[in-house]
Amino acid sequence: MAHSNLTVTTTYLDIAIGGNTPGAPQLVPNANGTVGDNTAWLSGVADSSDATKKYPGNLDAFQAVNSSANKPVSGLRLISVSLTGDTGTAHTFDVNAYDSGLSKVFALVSLVNDTDTDESLLAAATVVAHESGTIAYTTAGNTDVVLLTAIVG
Repeated sequence: MAHSNLTVTTTYLDIAIGGNTPGAPQLVPNANGTVGDNTAWLSGVADSSDATKKYPGNLDAFQAVNSSANKPVSGLRLISVSLTGDTGTAHTFDVNAYDSGLSKVFALVSLVNDTDTDESLLAAATVVAHESGTIAYTTAGNTDVVLLTAIVG
């Protein structure tokens, strides 16, 4: 995906949670709001046409490759960014557009309109799609600056 109607203007904070290489989280958010096992480590491309990719015993269903057909596995990170609206009042922040190694939103910590400080954007967060890694929100003005802090992976 990509950001919608916004530009990331400043990154204030981007740190790994649990060290420099925390590894892949064991549980990840599902589309139905529950958590499930992280199976991204099973990533592979089923291509039985290439004999060089076959495992001993001819396990065609799982073909390991150095690139993946699935979204990447990453450790948890705490990010805090400044977002400026480009057009319209409906905006979508996509963690994968922010960093291609990210694919999920584990928690939206804060969402504050820095232009109109009397607006509470926590109430204006229209969708936090944990499993697809997007946060949709609305603002009163098309060029409002929003401060977003989230735990992503």
